[in-house]
Amino acid sequence: VSPDVDLSLFDSDMTVSRLHARISFEGSFFYIEDLKSRNKTRLGALVLTPMKPELLQHEDTIHFGRVRLRFQIPGMGAVASVKKEEEDL
Repeated sequence: VSPDVDLSLFDSDMTVSRLHARISFEGSFFYIEDLKSRNKTRLGALVLTPMKPELLQHEDTIHFGRVRLRFQIPGMGAVASVKKEEEDL
């Protein structure tokens, strides 16, 4: 995974390619791009099209082959979600 991240300790089945995917920062956004990997890259449920960057957001789940990671941006707090309960009439 580029920039240089060695996932071999977490991937005993060797499902992550040496050049599997790239994470880049452009302007104020992060992007992830599959680099024609054999075992695919997924962003959530989306299987990435090779060489087509997709927007990457804080707390997104990424799969490189069988390795699952959560993307976190340093300094970003957990986004609080507020759920309103509907009252019975």
